[in-house]
Amino acid sequence: MLAINNQATAGDYKGWVLYIDGKNRAFISELKLFGSKKVYINEDTVESYEVIGADSNVSTASAATRGAVGYALLGPLGIAAALTAKKKGIHTIAINFTDGKNCVIETDNNMYQSITSILMKIKKSNEAKQQVIEQQMVAQQQPAQFQAQPTIVQQSNISVADEIMKFKELLDGGVISQEEFDTKKKQLLNM
Repeated sequence: MLAINNQATAGDYKGWVLYIDGKNRAFISELKLFGSKKVYINEDTVESYEVIGADSNVSTASAATRGAVGYALLGPLGIAAALTAKKKGIHTIAINFTDGKNCVIETDNNMYQSITSILMKIKKSNEAKQQVIEQQMVAQQQPAQFQAQPTIVQQSNISVADEIMKFKELLDGGVISQEEFDTKKKQLLNM
């Protein structure tokens, strides 16, 4: 059987091939001549990933360790990843997608460098999104603390209009008074 590098060896996309296009976008695709489906690997589609194997040597101890780590992260799919013995120059990456699907991909050295660079950007983007969500949750749970402090508008995805809307919701909910809302609105508009 002909071995193909850079493909999913286990999971929902088993047999699909990993590609990087001219715009440095990664995707996996069915190995078909016509009508093949694609799944892009980006911050909207990837929930998490784990590099299962990145060294060139195979040992029983490392296989057992990869199996334990893989099972903890991915359940039975992780064991399948561990059973794919490490071959020289082959790297194994497990990817969990936001739609609940997952796969284990084996890559050669060149593709490994490209895909890990993309996955690192995805991880940073997802962490930044999570941080914004956590800040919004804290602001909603403890509005009184934020009223006493001056508002610092950070460069992020939150606009002044969004902040005003947030305080309007607090006003409508009876959490803050009209006077407090007007004060915050003036602060946000730099009046």
